[in-house]
Amino acid sequence: MPDKKLIILVVKALFLYLLWYGVYVFWLAPDGKFDAWMNESVAYGGWLFVNALGYDGCIEGTNICVNIVSTVRINNGCNGFEIYCIFAGFIILFGGKWWETILYIIIGIAILYVSNILRVGLLAIDHYKSYKVFSFNHKFTYVIMVYSIVFVLWYVWITKFVKIKHENS
Repeated sequence: MPDKKLIILVVKALFLYLLWYGVYVFWLAPDGKFDAWMNESVAYGGWLFVNALGYDGCIEGTNICVNIVSTVRINNGCNGFEIYCIFAGFIILFGGKWWETILYIIIGIAILYVSNILRVGLLAIDHYKSYKVFSFNHKFTYVIMVYSIVFVLWYVWITKFVKIKHENS
């Protein structure tokens, strides 16, 4: 018989997923304004980062240009929203004090948002300098970077904020 705590955890995870899915599909996605705002926000941040590194960047909607060359376009899958939801869902799932949970989610999403902007800016520069490097980094390097940050944030949450009760059986 599966552990009761494991079943409760799986049910909570399923509930959080269905809640997130319902809110996104039925409330945020239909008019497209939320996704457009997220995409433009990340593109703008990436453009600022490209310029901060000394390149002549420009932005056209959600396209980032480096030295007049169109390099990357931010789509719904690139804006980080799914990662933020996965991160927050895990934190909620393992609980903690409500004020610590909310604060940690806000700080964690801010860290992930900034890391995504850095990822987008670096990808724009990669694309400008070498498409082969861009392709590899887009598929592997920056994905590993962002998910590593998520895992570190989860680890810190579990080890520093969640009180796990050990039972001797």
